[in-house]
Amino acid sequence: MIYIVLWLFCFAMLACAVRFPDRARWYCAAAVCAMGLFAVFRGATGTDTAAYEQISALARSGGIFATGAEPFFAVVLKALQLTGLSDAGVVRMVSALEVGLLLTYIGRSVPNERYLLLAAILPAFFYEYTMNALRIGLASILFLLALQAVSRHRKPSHAALGLALAASVTHYTAIFYPLFGVAALRRWSRRLVLGGVLIGALVFAAVFLLQHAYLMAKLQSYESLRAPSRFSGLSSVIQIALVSAAIWKSTLSRPRKGQLLTLALLLTAAFMGLVQFSYAGLRLLDLVVFVLPPTMVAAHELENKPMNLQARLGLLAFGLVSTVFVFRRFLVESPDSLAPFLPYHLIFS
Repeated sequence: MIYIVLWLFCFAMLACAVRFPDRARWYCAAAVCAMGLFAVFRGATGTDTAAYEQISALARSGGIFATGAEPFFAVVLKALQLTGLSDAGVVRMVSALEVGLLLTYIGRSVPNERYLLLAAILPAFFYEYTMNALRIGLASILFLLALQAVSRHRKPSHAALGLALAASVTHYTAIFYPLFGVAALRRWSRRLVLGGVLIGALVFAAVFLLQHAYLMAKLQSYESLRAPSRFSGLSSVIQIALVSAAIWKSTLSRPRKGQLLTLALLLTAAFMGLVQFSYAGLRLLDLVVFVLPPTMVAAHELENKPMNLQARLGLLAFGLVSTVFVFRRFLVESPDSLAPFLPYHLIFS
């Protein structure tokens, strides 16, 4: 199976990066490029691939507001259509753009960030975010770059704010990422809480006014969906627990650990409660699963601390367990899907 082979290659590059840290960037880039080639040159593979080709067709015929997608993603599609590619080609170019952004992240990375990418981000999210959920995938990578900028400047720079804003208008749920980052990395105070609530309310109001019909349609679709069982979301809880254990055993200061673990616990409990009533709870848990590992790494950078062995093993356990969950989803995917992950098809076949 090509997915398993690429996962094994990714973990082999991780071993090489740990053994030969001076060349770690090259090993990291090799993993991204190898996995990226199979994402870019895929055929009818990746659950929502056909749906994104339809969105591209809508953007081509009716403009960015005809797609029903978030504005920045629609602009990206229109820009890529200027290459003269078909809608299938445009969708693959979105995957190529994500690969390019990951390579940019690697070029600016420090050892902790390279370890994060090879041990956790690529195994857990690469296939899903470059071959299926392209909007949240692009938004998530933009957030990684924003968090990296914050780590470098020790504060939110203009670049970080711009990237966070771009992520939020690529997929509206990605507004959760910067809000979580601020809550986890800034010292808690009444001013911070009030400011966060105010900014969140203003952003929500602006999005609601501009995309009222889209948001209502999404809300109605989630209302009609129910989680398959009361145990749905358990895999996400396990993933969050592994990263939480890494945080607990890390060298981070006690106040920083407290903030991260408190946020993880409260949000996981709240979203698991929501799972009992709505499928939206699963989507929100997915956001926590993604945002927690890079926020932990950013906390290490802000405190100028390398990750200890326990924290690294926790991220590695997260990545290994995630591959099992991801492959299981591939195996149980609906056979009615127009572009299932299994079997893998090249675009040339």
